[in-house]
Amino acid sequence: MAKLNLKTSSQIKEHIIEIERTIVNLSRENPGKNTERYSIGKNYQSTPQEKTNQGIYCKYHKTSNHGTEECRALARKNNGTQPQNFVLKEPRFETKLLQINGIIGETETKFTIDTGATNNFISETIVNKYNLRTTETEPSEVTYGNGQTSQSTKCVPTSINQLGTKTMNKAITFVVIKNLPEDTILGNNFLKDSKAIIKFDNSTLQLDDTILHLNNQEILDWKNSPYYQLVCKHDNSTAQHVPKDIPEQSKSTIERAIKTNPELGTLPSDGIRIPLKDNIPVFSKPYSIPYNLHKGTKEEIEKLIRLGVVQKSSTIRITSMADSKEKW
Repeated sequence: MAKLNLKTSSQIKEHIIEIERTIVNLSRENPGKNTERYSIGKNYQSTPQEKTNQGIYCKYHKTSNHGTEECRALARKNNGTQPQNFVLKEPRFETKLLQINGIIGETETKFTIDTGATNNFISETIVNKYNLRTTETEPSEVTYGNGQTSQSTKCVPTSINQLGTKTMNKAITFVVIKNLPEDTILGNNFLKDSKAIIKFDNSTLQLDDTILHLNNQEILDWKNSPYYQLVCKHDNSTAQHVPKDIPEQSKSTIERAIKTNPELGTLPSDGIRIPLKDNIPVFSKPYSIPYNLHKGTKEEIEKLIRLGVVQKSSTIRITSMADSKEKW
C-alpha cells in the first residue's frame, strides 16, 4: 500500500473530501448498501440508504414503491367496487331493535329484522348451544360496525318453521358469526326474497302472503320518531305527526333523495333501513341513509348536515366478500 504524503492541513482536507466524493459515487451505483459518510468537523456517521426502483414514483404518496398510474388505477378500482362507509343518521332519536320470536328447525330463537345486513347471520353461541348442523362454505368477509373484518367459513342450512305466531316452512341459510350479540339476523336477501314490507301505520310485517302483527314497544317508538316521518311513505294517518321543528326544505330534500335512490332508507317504499351499531354487527341506530349518493343529491344532503338535521356516522353495514363488489 502506498504511503500517504500529507503534510499540510489543506492537503488532509482535500484528501478527505476526495474520499467522501468517491464513497457517494459508489453509493449511487449500489443503492441497497449503507453509505459511510464523512463530514469535515463532524463525527463519523453511517446512514442507511433505501433501495429505490429507478423510474417508478408515485407523486401522491411520495414513494418509489409504486407508480402514479398504478395508484390511479387502484383508486379507480376501489371507488367502483367498495361500498361507502358513511351514512347519515338522525341525531336526536334512539330506538330499540325490531325482534320477533320464532323457531328454526326445532330450535326456539329470537330473530332480529335487519334491512341493512346483506345476509342472514347466526351466533356461533347458538350453534354450539343447540348443536346445530353446519356445513363448510366459501369464505365470506364480514365487516363490523367499527370497520374491523373477520372471515366466516361455516353456515347453517335450515328452515324457519315459525315466525311470531305464524307457522311456515321457509328454507334459509345462516352464516355463522363469532361473538354475535343477537341470536340471529334476518338480512336483506331473506327480506327481499320474502317481499318484506314493514308497515308502521298498522304495525305489521308482511312476508309473502304472511302478515305478522307487531304490537310491541319498538314499533311504537319507531312510529313516533322524526326520521320515520321523513323516510317513510306519508299518508293522512302519519302526516300530522311530522315534527314542526324540521324545515320544509329539509323534508323535501330527504324525500327527494329517497325517490331518486329507492334503495336508500327503505326496503320497498314503506319499509325502513335499520343501521349498525358502531362496534358490533347489529343495527340499533335509527334510520341511516348510505352516503354515496349521486352528486346532486349529495350536495343537498350536505346542506342538511350544515343545518344539523342529520349528521355523518362512520357506521359500516355487515357485508360479505361477494356483496362488496356491488354499489349501494
